[in-house]
Amino acid sequence: IEPAASEPEEVELAALVDVFARPARLFLRDGVGVSLPYESARADDDPPVDIHPQRREFNQALQALRAGADPDQLAASLAQQPSYPAASLGKARAREVVREAARLAADLDQVEAELESATRQRERLTLRVEIDGVIINGELETVGAGQLQLIETAYGYGVRSAAEAWLRHLLWQCALEQGRITVAGQAQTMLASGNELRRVVPPASATDSMRTVLAAWRQVRREPLALFPRTTWAYLGKGGDDRGFGRATGQGPEPRDQEAVQAHRKAMGAAHAALNGAPGGAVSAECDDLWIEALWRGAPPPLEAIIAAGLPLYGPLFARLELLPGTDGKKRRAR
Repeated sequence: IEPAASEPEEVELAALVDVFARPARLFLRDGVGVSLPYESARADDDPPVDIHPQRREFNQALQALRAGADPDQLAASLAQQPSYPAASLGKARAREVVREAARLAADLDQVEAELESATRQRERLTLRVEIDGVIINGELETVGAGQLQLIETAYGYGVRSAAEAWLRHLLWQCALEQGRITVAGQAQTMLASGNELRRVVPPASATDSMRTVLAAWRQVRREPLALFPRTTWAYLGKGGDDRGFGRATGQGPEPRDQEAVQAHRKAMGAAHAALNGAPGGAVSAECDDLWIEALWRGAPPPLEAIIAAGLPLYGPLFARLELLPGTDGKKRRAR
């Protein structure tokens, strides 16, 4: 396979999201020019995993509540859906979904209320920024006095939602640094996913951070890298990180220690389930993704090699999304 020699003069922000979320597709489709003959049979293969029914319902409830819907009527309507259990079990589940959605809706309202301006008018921005001769195009929506970018997703917190939040913030901050737009106050980006609210930790220089993203975009288009987004994200989600990986495997500058080995094994268990699937189909296998299967021909690299390749890209992204105190659903239920 020979990658495309030419580099586009302009790139859409969605293509940069694919660096993180769909690197196999980015390499094959955009870098090499390969299309899958059966791809058109799928209406939309983003994200690579299906939305869980309850996740869709949560997002619908959140949007309805923020539009002024009555919680009791909303719960009664949800309980009638075919995906819910019958009778009291369905009603109890619907009330729990609406209750969690109401809590996040209140958090989002509070965030907007704390803006310097009392207005909550939404404004859609179409931005073009230039980094070292490459034009990056993208859209984002701000609320209040233009200081807040609030991203709400039905897909839960994962690589795609994190990458979208991070890259939209970078585009916005780059436009500010280049003087293309102005904001009265500090620009901030929030990601509402599931029943959690996260803040994008802004970089000291968005231009430098975007250069790093563009370098990764060029490399992913040019080389078949062992990047498995969900697998590496699962490793990070269970407490794995670059330093711990090095201490557990002996591949870093620090000596091996038993504590790091134990933490690494736990994180690798989650990564293994994401890569190969969990018993009973509770977790779909990332290696069955159409583009990953086409790139690796059904024989993915060893799991340790996947984690080693993915940590430099996904570790910094994982660290850039900061969970706001009090918005974790598990913590709420414990109160």
